[in-house]
Amino acid sequence: MEFKLGPLRLERLRLDNLYASYLGLSPREQTFSLIGLGILLIMAIFVPISLASSSLTSLEKNIVEEEKNLKQMMRGIETHNEMKSKMEAMERTFSTGFDSSIASTLESIANKAGIKARIDSLKEKNIAPSDLYDETSVDVRLKRILLSELISFLYEIENHPQKILRLSHLEIKPRFDSKQELDVSFSVSSFRLRENNEEGEGS
Repeated sequence: MEFKLGPLRLERLRLDNLYASYLGLSPREQTFSLIGLGILLIMAIFVPISLASSSLTSLEKNIVEEEKNLKQMMRGIETHNEMKSKMEAMERTFSTGFDSSIASTLESIANKAGIKARIDSLKEKNIAPSDLYDETSVDVRLKRILLSELISFLYEIENHPQKILRLSHLEIKPRFDSKQELDVSFSVSSFRLRENNEEGEGS
């Protein structure tokens, strides 16, 4: 079958002319025309909807991704602020809790605990200098101390309300002549940040 399309005049586009032309078609041609019209209507309706739906889906994905990035950024800021607060608190503690006379502090703690007589020796140690902090340290030896007394003494040292005191190199040996009594040695140190280091960080 051969179709020839010539120039169309405007009046032929009127509905009555279109309808008359439709009636002039054979049944087969009418069927094809209806199918073609239906396809055009479907495309005219669903193609814009499909494009709009695709755009909305893409927009929703972008919004979800941006919300995720924002939450991650907020968590990062919170973590940074927490670490900054902890560092500032640590710096304040190191600045005010330094003990330059550890031996006197230990004697005072032992005296309050009633075990001053158990102190065999308190010997200050020479500490290698550091660019970051100052440190003092004392080697402690205790004789004939009970386990309960030792635990209480060490707890009071580590939890001193004003001083930063840290224990290290703890050695405990039961005595041969009395299994309930112990000979103990350990070191106690105190720290503070060096002033020149703090000034360097602030500049």
